[in-house]
Amino acid sequence: MQRMVQYLAAHESRSWRLEGRALVPGEAAPGAAVVVVVDYADESYVLSKLPTMRGGDAALLRRRRLEREFPGVALAAAQPLRRSADGEGTDTVMIAVPGGQGLQEALATLAAEHAVRAVTTPALLAGEWMRRARVRGRRVLVVLPTPAGVRLIFLDDGRPTLSRLTGPLAPQATAAELARTVQYLQNTQRVTRGEAVELWFWGVDDAT
Repeated sequence: MQRMVQYLAAHESRSWRLEGRALVPGEAAPGAAVVVVVDYADESYVLSKLPTMRGGDAALLRRRRLEREFPGVALAAAQPLRRSADGEGTDTVMIAVPGGQGLQEALATLAAEHAVRAVTTPALLAGEWMRRARVRGRRVLVVLPTPAGVRLIFLDDGRPTLSRLTGPLAPQATAAELARTVQYLQNTQRVTRGEAVELWFWGVDDAT
């Protein structure tokens, strides 16, 4: 079975197919296994504390909390961060991408033509790359250019707890967005005031 990656944004759609170990631009044949990467500005992150549970009960609880937090949104997930400081429950980040009618129609078209294996986001991929690289315990702000703009992704031990889509990469504008993002991280207690925020640039050349 052929494999491909489909990138979807508000005004952008790109396809790559896997040939050997390389991704090359272009669509695969019908019936290919597809991983979809969605990159929309309305991606939302909510920090919450959930009771510590396991098995089916935990999955049911997460689903109910997601439905309550993001009613009517199909693309939503909950990721545990760590045991809460008070020992009563698990700190969890709830993530959703509403995307609008255009995204739903694009996903339906893909599902009719191919075997959709996963729907993910640049932030979730960034977290997975860190885990595969065995980077543990780090709290970093990643600057990641994408076809839709620049993603500012805050990763807490490989889990994204914030992801913002900003405009094109530009020194003054991007610097201002970084400062705004750090202030938001402080205001929402994702980092403490005075704490140094480690900054990583991915896919950005040295001159830029």
